[in-house]
Amino acid sequence: TYRALGSAVAVLAERLAALGCLGPDAPVALLLERDPSLVVGVYGALAAGGCYVPLEPDYPLERLKIVIEDAACKACVTQARLRAGVLATFFSDLERPRKLVTVVELDVLDPFNSPDKRVLAHHEPPKPQNLAYVFYTSGTTGKPKGVMVEHRGLVRRIAWFQRRYPLTSNDMMLLKMTYTFGISEWELFWAPTHGARTLVSGAQDHKDASVIASLLQRCTVCCFVPSALAATCEALIEQKRRIRLKCCISCGEALSASTARLFFECTSNSK
Repeated sequence: TYRALGSAVAVLAERLAALGCLGPDAPVALLLERDPSLVVGVYGALAAGGCYVPLEPDYPLERLKIVIEDAACKACVTQARLRAGVLATFFSDLERPRKLVTVVELDVLDPFNSPDKRVLAHHEPPKPQNLAYVFYTSGTTGKPKGVMVEHRGLVRRIAWFQRRYPLTSNDMMLLKMTYTFGISEWELFWAPTHGARTLVSGAQDHKDASVIASLLQRCTVCCFVPSALAATCEALIEQKRRIRLKCCISCGEALSASTARLFFECTSNSK
């Protein structure tokens, strides 16, 4: 529920505030696999008044270190299974030099099972020019570079979508994109800020078109890059399924006529 999400966000925001990660443009690294706690991590960083820096657990360790240091993050929010597993040595090294970064295990905070609480208003609300998040480039041509996105840019984009394709509480959006990908903001912010529901796919589901095709049976709104859209439509046809969508947004690459035709072959009442 929105109440449970709000309370979970408040728990994380309070913890980040206690670490000094509070106020405009304060960067919080998020190193999370996709599950409902990822949404808590994103909104918790913003609720503390700062911005979030998304990182993928399967990134090379050197890249993770470069981004956290370059963004000057004081805290890194992660999941206990990652800290105790493949990233154990990485986190140990990260904390060792004068503990410049504090690791917060989101699931250990158990935010969804905490008593109802609200985010404390102990910081100034962000201004339009303050940062909402910082994405880092792939670094294939050198050192990864941070792309800073301000609140006004994020708000304008989501507001435009809502005016053009209004969501209601009857809608459900599929959250399946890698959250380090620029257009993941649509899946993260559009539905929750307008009373709609969000279906969070599993950590690796975006790599399996047949799984995504199955999840779409429950959704009314989705976003795809054209190549992923084509693969999902092929999976739907193979499964002999049709989906009923209110809106499907495709961008990021050229959308071919053949992919558009394929989409309409396996959908009905879609825009």
